[in-house]
Amino acid sequence: MRKSTTALMVAAVIIAVLMLSGCTSWFQSAGRPANEAIGVANGHLEKASAAESSATAASASLQNVPYTKAGAADALKLTTSILASLDSERGELVAAKAAMDGVAKLGVEDVLKQYAKLESAAVDARIALADAKTRLFTAFERLYDSLSGTLKGVDNQETITAIQLMQQEVTSLGATAAAAAKIASDFFTASNLGG
Repeated sequence: MRKSTTALMVAAVIIAVLMLSGCTSWFQSAGRPANEAIGVANGHLEKASAAESSATAASASLQNVPYTKAGAADALKLTTSILASLDSERGELVAAKAAMDGVAKLGVEDVLKQYAKLESAAVDARIALADAKTRLFTAFERLYDSLSGTLKGVDNQETITAIQLMQQEVTSLGATAAAAAKIASDFFTASNLGG
């Protein structure tokens, strides 16, 4: 009896040490690696959303700047800030997509793989949107560089027309990204993945 009590205590100590040292994979559910990958993706998506919010706020300020030489200096500061935020957003989105795409390689239920696939498609749509916004604000930067006199030989009216077309593209891609996100969210809810 004494030996079995000692053996149980030793086993309990070994289990406690394994759990404290992070070796709990023996006791984890099969979906845990997928949940961790999705958690990593969600962390990147939060950072991407913060960068997007920063770009949106600066963009709203840019709308108040006139297309003049006097407004060019302020506008160029804003476009620099917007482009930096969009670059950060894109980096976070790419990292989120990589995490979601990694779920497909895991030995998890098909429902988790399908959700990750839908989320990955939604992130792809956001990457396309961020890329379109980058082109748009690069065009704004070119316009204000021209208006400030630092860039010569630019047809400003042609640039403004291109900007208007890019704004339409951004609007369209925004709707596509929102629709893709809704599809993923609806699947998550319908599949009862939130618990």
